[in-house]
Amino acid sequence: MLVEVEFETKEQANAFVPPEWFGKDVTFSGEYQNSRLASKSY
Repeated sequence: MLVEVEFETKEQANAFVPPEWFGKDVTFSGEYQNSRLASKSY
């Protein structure tokens, strides 16, 4: 499961504390880029 969170300001993003169930942050992981996810066969 992937979760995307968007913020209107940098301040909001910096103040955000993710809930425990979010797991690891994959923001900068190339493995989870949209183009890569779209090319995977399931």
